[in-house]
Amino acid sequence: MLALRRNSSLYALCRMANNLSLRKKSTSVSEKLTMAQAQMEFMTHEKNPSQGSLPFEMRRHSESFGQLVRSEHWKKKGDLNDSEYVKTIELHPESQMELLPSPFRNADGSFIQGNTSEEARLHPLTLEARVDHTTVKLPDEIAKVINKNILLVVSPDKLRERSALVYQSLEKEQIQKAPDLSLEADAHIASLFLQNYSHAKRVLSELKKRVGDSFNPQSILDVGYGPATGMIALNEIMGENFRPTTKEVYVVGRSNAEMKKRAKILLSRQVCEIPDEHELTKAAQEVVEEVIEDQEAEEGEKLDISEGYTNFEEKEYIGPVDASQIKIRTRLRDALPSTKQYELIIVNQALLTREYSFPNDVDTNIHMLLRLLKPNGHLVLIERGNALGFEIVARARQIMLRPESFESEKGVVAPCSHHARCPLQLGDPNLYKVSNHKHRLNFCSFNQVVERPKYTMELKRGRRLATQWDKGAHDGMGIDNLSKKTLKNLEGSGRPGGNNTESGNFSYLIMHRSPNDASTIAKIESDRAHHADVSQQAVRWPRILEFPAKIKNNVKLNVCAPSGNIEVWQVPKSLGKQTYHDARKMRQGDLWALDKKSVIVKNRLSPANFDKLNRLASTQRKFIMKEKRKKQWKKIVSRSESDFEENPIELADELASDLESSKKYRTEGKRAKFDVNPRTYDGN
Repeated sequence: MLALRRNSSLYALCRMANNLSLRKKSTSVSEKLTMAQAQMEFMTHEKNPSQGSLPFEMRRHSESFGQLVRSEHWKKKGDLNDSEYVKTIELHPESQMELLPSPFRNADGSFIQGNTSEEARLHPLTLEARVDHTTVKLPDEIAKVINKNILLVVSPDKLRERSALVYQSLEKEQIQKAPDLSLEADAHIASLFLQNYSHAKRVLSELKKRVGDSFNPQSILDVGYGPATGMIALNEIMGENFRPTTKEVYVVGRSNAEMKKRAKILLSRQVCEIPDEHELTKAAQEVVEEVIEDQEAEEGEKLDISEGYTNFEEKEYIGPVDASQIKIRTRLRDALPSTKQYELIIVNQALLTREYSFPNDVDTNIHMLLRLLKPNGHLVLIERGNALGFEIVARARQIMLRPESFESEKGVVAPCSHHARCPLQLGDPNLYKVSNHKHRLNFCSFNQVVERPKYTMELKRGRRLATQWDKGAHDGMGIDNLSKKTLKNLEGSGRPGGNNTESGNFSYLIMHRSPNDASTIAKIESDRAHHADVSQQAVRWPRILEFPAKIKNNVKLNVCAPSGNIEVWQVPKSLGKQTYHDARKMRQGDLWALDKKSVIVKNRLSPANFDKLNRLASTQRKFIMKEKRKKQWKKIVSRSESDFEENPIELADELASDLESSKKYRTEGKRAKFDVNPRTYDGN
């Protein structure tokens, strides 16, 4: 093999020499000597290949490509081919182990500010203005009791069917309804409790952060359709030692007995709801004594609580729970009080019962709640993050502040950065339903992510809640019309790549009622007379309404500004490294406490465009009513002849009642000056 390699090398050298002699007809003596010397060196290297000048000169081109060429001034070290030429750099002995201290950590390695490395790099004002965006998790004890003692009692198919009806009603009506039956209460908890809890916890956490360490309300009232959702969230925020003097819950609805039972069960899973020994009734103490006696009889010896209780594993009970035997600190009211007042009132989606009652129901309920709010107390309003929910919150804000009369009034804690009229408020939720117009109607809402517990994952499996619904189908879902491919994709797939979280939008408002002592009232009147700015610094920071638009060397923030307008603030890199860094880390719902370079004020809807939008809404409403009447008449005409033959009087009475209840009939009756009112006429 070595002989073949040498012969091939000599052959290549001879060809190179022949080519060179062909190119140069006359060769000098010095050139011939140089060529002979090169030939001798090459042949010597072929005989002793290990004595090469470079360690990788005999490698293939693909193996030697990209390797460093050794310099002649490098000193040889060792005998190995790869370590013959080593360049040594001596470091200072002190600088080898010396590390620069981190500007974001203490000497022990803990963060100077914040809980994460991202928060540690923010400006202190940015961190103060930031909202908690962590994923909310429902407590394990509450998730277990919902799954094992509430939902597992119901048939899964019936529960999914009723939950689908809850979602359909919520999409159509845009507001929640009071559940009456036991199955409706279970479906409400399975469908809506998780997101409502996350929204309440997010809003109450912001209230606690804005008020500070002094936040410790001693009298709380929670109002809503759910199982004391606001009270459960407040208990989780305040901790196990939260023991106020008054805790009351009012579940909205005439038939609210079933929901009150479930609220009692959920509240009993929190440590701060366990009553003290002196609060236990005699009957409850007897029940506890009976349980202890039964345990002693079974085990044959007295149970040592100090040593053996930690090793005692209680069997998990699955089935219904008798709520009448549960004792908690929170009182479940049958109606709202008339004279009692509270330091904190939480209203969770309970200001409006019917969409067509807007804004009368909102005005009435707000006036009722304000009578129950103590001076220096807080009112928290939480609604769904749709157009109707935003308009409910905006209407309540307008009723409480009266910005048209008092432009610089103090009272809003969050989310507004001003006390003027809301720049996004239209005053009518039906205007958002108008189609075929060029205006982009935005509303204020925020997003919160919550981790799904086991019962939510079990609920949303299967066809009914995992596929897109066909609204044109007979059942409003179109489950029976699914293709075989869709059904096959759902079978045993486990939703690969899916997250165990879900998100929901909400609108909210936190109001603060000022004290009513003489000195405070005198100061407020003086500020009104001199048009003083009474707002706090944190309230003056703009609220970010959308996620920032990150452009090259620039960040655009769409904010609700202290000026009372919707503005676009531009934060370029030229403002500084810290400001630019913090602007890129902002999220929807945060406050912006640092500087900006330029401002673009967005135009509001002009009065002319507002009138045009109202006309379009009126036209669309008339068209919808006309189509509805056509559908009803088609239903009547398409009846069979047997319907007219069997009950003609009943059918005629039904048609006459529909006609008399129409608006057109009443209008024509007033014009004709009918003496008899069809509504009060009894036939005599």
